[in-house]
Amino acid sequence: MNRKHPLVEGPAVLLGHGLFLFLLFLSWWHWDLRIAHVDTAYQVFSWLNDPAYKIEAHRYSAIVPQALIKAGAGLGLGTRTLLIVASVAHVLVPYLIFVTGVHVLRSLVVAMAMPLATVLCMHTSFYGMVLEAHYLLSYPFLVLAFWEWAFNKGVGRRPWTLAVGLVLLIPTLMVHPTAFAFVLFMALFAFLLPGRSWPLPVSAMLVCLLWAMNYRTWFPPSAYELEFSTNLRNGLTDLGRIPELVSTGYFLDGLLLPGKFYILPVVLLLLGVMALLRSRHYLHAAFAAAAFPAYLVVTFLSSPYGQQEIMMDKSIMPSALLAVLPWVLGHAGEAHGRRSAALMTAILVIVLVVKSGAIATAAARYEDRLAGLQQVVQDGRSSGGGVRYFTAPDQAAYGLVGDWGVPFETLLISASDGGAPVMMLPCEPIPEGTAWEQLPFWLQDMHYPMDRDRFGVDIDPASLHAIPVFRASGEAPALTQ
Repeated sequence: MNRKHPLVEGPAVLLGHGLFLFLLFLSWWHWDLRIAHVDTAYQVFSWLNDPAYKIEAHRYSAIVPQALIKAGAGLGLGTRTLLIVASVAHVLVPYLIFVTGVHVLRSLVVAMAMPLATVLCMHTSFYGMVLEAHYLLSYPFLVLAFWEWAFNKGVGRRPWTLAVGLVLLIPTLMVHPTAFAFVLFMALFAFLLPGRSWPLPVSAMLVCLLWAMNYRTWFPPSAYELEFSTNLRNGLTDLGRIPELVSTGYFLDGLLLPGKFYILPVVLLLLGVMALLRSRHYLHAAFAAAAFPAYLVVTFLSSPYGQQEIMMDKSIMPSALLAVLPWVLGHAGEAHGRRSAALMTAILVIVLVVKSGAIATAAARYEDRLAGLQQVVQDGRSSGGGVRYFTAPDQAAYGLVGDWGVPFETLLISASDGGAPVMMLPCEPIPEGTAWEQLPFWLQDMHYPMDRDRFGVDIDPASLHAIPVFRASGEAPALTQ
């Protein structure tokens, strides 16, 4: 760590630890809210049910939490414990990167920028923990921390340093399809670090360009990713409609909305651009001013009609890195002195406190939903438990229309409390002889046979027609989305 920056030796490090410890506490306290949510429930169920590793859309770098779950299952840990581990592990990974960057590689950038980037644009997405966009705010910082360490040690040109740098790039690039763009941005700003040398960032730029040109050939996109790509291509032909898009409105409405406060990254970006201009880093100022809005435009065009709030939040979330790096590196020079360091500390404290509070209070949005799912499980047990069809009238009664994750949410909830298993299938009864390709996608993607020892139930794809239909007794509680 560069000792010319006293800010890094004290407040920034303590604030970073405090933030991640707070997020770890929230991930433990609200483990059920984070687990019982659509994509998360499906993926965690797959980790427990599938003998092999379940890799979604070639995101191999996101395997660490899954590896911990499988290791815990091998040690005989109970389902409830494993679900808590799954929730905590998704915060533990970035925290370990923070600890490595600060205390091993002694990085100014990680100490200042990573905690801030982690929460700056996060709100409800904390409760969508398996979304790989989270890793865009941790893995790149490990690469940048290594570069900073190499510059400070004067080994930035050594062949072994280049080799290690390239090795660290691979998991970063594989964690998300847009990771190459963030690494390119990061490599440009690496030239502002003290003791910088060109081989590390330039080699990273070359690898990223090669990756961008060949990624879709090496790793064909999923149907989900193709939808975003198609929307983006179509949107680029009519840029004039950007102000009218639902996704644009989501961001603009959230500028001053408590919880989101998207005005904060905008303000930090402006402060960073002004600091870069004062330091006569005109090229970096121009790229900083362009990158953040460019990313938002791509986000707006790829989701023109909007998505669920938690998905829109995760799409905007990675833009924090594009605002934080210019702010930190624009003010990190000695020319700005201790007065600037004190101001940065004050800003850091304010933003971390505000955003931590917003993330904590966002849990209330999902408590009613969890209570409703728990009610479904309870009513399912009263009806005999097991696997049952959960048809449209009852989905509407419980406020779960369109929630394809219900089978996995209900099964994990019922498995976590040791009671009778319940697995609700949100569709109409499937007739005998239905072709495999006509089944709901979540039935096609499941591994058969299920782990009966863990979950207490199994599904025979050849006997789907024999599954009973759930009927709620009395009036089901309304559920807040």
